[in-house]
Amino acid sequence: MEKYYIYELVNSLAMNKFVNCKSIYNNDEIYFERALINVVSIKNLITPLDKTNIDIYTHQNLFQLVFVQKGEGKLLLQDKSIEIKPNVFFTLPSNLSYSFIVSSQAKGWLLSFNELALEELIKKEKNLVFVLDKFQTHNLIENKPEINHINFIVSEIVENFFKRKDNKGLALKAYTEMLMVFLYDLIKKDIKIKSAKEIKIYRRFKILINDLNKLSVNSVRSFSQKLNVTESQLRRVCKKNTGKTPKQLIIEKRIETIKNALHNIDWSIKQISINLGYENYNWFLTFFKKYTGITPKEYRQKYLV
Repeated sequence: MEKYYIYELVNSLAMNKFVNCKSIYNNDEIYFERALINVVSIKNLITPLDKTNIDIYTHQNLFQLVFVQKGEGKLLLQDKSIEIKPNVFFTLPSNLSYSFIVSSQAKGWLLSFNELALEELIKKEKNLVFVLDKFQTHNLIENKPEINHINFIVSEIVENFFKRKDNKGLALKAYTEMLMVFLYDLIKKDIKIKSAKEIKIYRRFKILINDLNKLSVNSVRSFSQKLNVTESQLRRVCKKNTGKTPKQLIIEKRIETIKNALHNIDWSIKQISINLGYENYNWFLTFFKKYTGITPKEYRQKYLV
């Protein structure tokens, strides 16, 4: 049986540097080239999988693309498992929690983009915000135009990142823009929001709920006031793009945050409720079971053992 390895990601991001808390890069700090991008070979990321529980971590302010050219593995998203085959790529939005398991024969690249730097691009092309917001996974057929195109873009980014000396920043920026447009073309048929104003409202709302556990606001009214829009405007924008109400999206984010915390086995369930700002422990338990069908303890027993 082929041996598997796990890539665990935990990080914090300053504008110009990537700080890896787990030191899986064998460095305490890795700097973004031109405050924009970091490129790492999948082979340099693998660490022997020597434990039964697979930890799932969250990255912040970081948009990532993983392109697997050879080998197999799994992408773990909390309680979901996605099989990875050759010629597959997937995008990981900011604040998405995951673990990435790949075979020892895997070949490919992890591209990490400073989301703050990408804001400049979004200002010019507002529709690209949906690229940063959406988890994508694509299994491409060899020799088809799409696989050739992304192979070209990723190869140019890698080449310029590691070898180019002059005009390096311009080259990386140009190929980053090309990549974002390519990713947008793959999802544009599913995008319902068209007006610049609605895109801005949706983007700001998503940023706010990504930091939900840090905010005192928790109702749709509170969010609409913070965004300086009416509740009906916010509801219309969310329904148009996701088919869900703002309340449903807020609840989903709260449940996701709790699940993330439950993967930290050093914390008791009661400690998690306190850390996430739930003053009433029994209400916390009831809330989680209402929207997942199981208790926090049952979730741990099911997905962490």
